[in-house]
Amino acid sequence: MASLVGSKAPDFELAEPSGAVHRLADFAGHYLLLVFHRHLR
Repeated sequence: MASLVGSKAPDFELAEPSGAVHRLADFAGHYLLLVFHRHLR
């Protein structure tokens, strides 16, 4: 598997429970740290 470090992420959107939608494109030109983790129960 090739490393994806430094690659551009595809545009996507995430919705909050309140209904607000955030798009990756909204943060163009800014540093952004995304953390995805699975909640283990």
